[in-house]
Amino acid sequence: MWSMGKRYKQGRYWVVKVKNHPKRDRFDKILEHRVIIENYIGRMLEYNEFVHHIDNNGHNNSIDNLQVMNQSEHNKLHNSGRRYGKLVQLKCPVCSDVFNKQHCHTHLAPHRNSKRGVTCCSGECNNELRRMFSRGELTDDSPSVINHVMSVFRYRIK
Repeated sequence: MWSMGKRYKQGRYWVVKVKNHPKRDRFDKILEHRVIIENYIGRMLEYNEFVHHIDNNGHNNSIDNLQVMNQSEHNKLHNSGRRYGKLVQLKCPVCSDVFNKQHCHTHLAPHRNSKRGVTCCSGECNNELRRMFSRGELTDDSPSVINHVMSVFRYRIK
């Protein structure tokens, strides 16, 4: 279907020169794994079809390492097991309940600017904690304020 020309490394992937491909860039280059899959299945990939590298090695373009999937499937596959899919078990500093929360929604996430470095189990407990600080009942180094991370585990995003 498509004959491939010279091969170049471009970031995580190989690109090849293909003169007449409708999805080539202005330098006649296209991702090699797309051309390989199109040649294998005998048709062009649809706009919503993605090529997944099964071993997550973008340089391994052998046909048994490539899989065609839609965008939704591809996103689920790559997002499972990341910080969005990591649960942390914490102990609430106010009511002492043990609760689970997504890592990205806690003070442990690197992008969070938590003033006190603590995550409560609910909005009510969070408000009570703020009141306790404003009344002077607690300080930042109070033992009850320090969240104890009970455990961290992953879950699958469906």
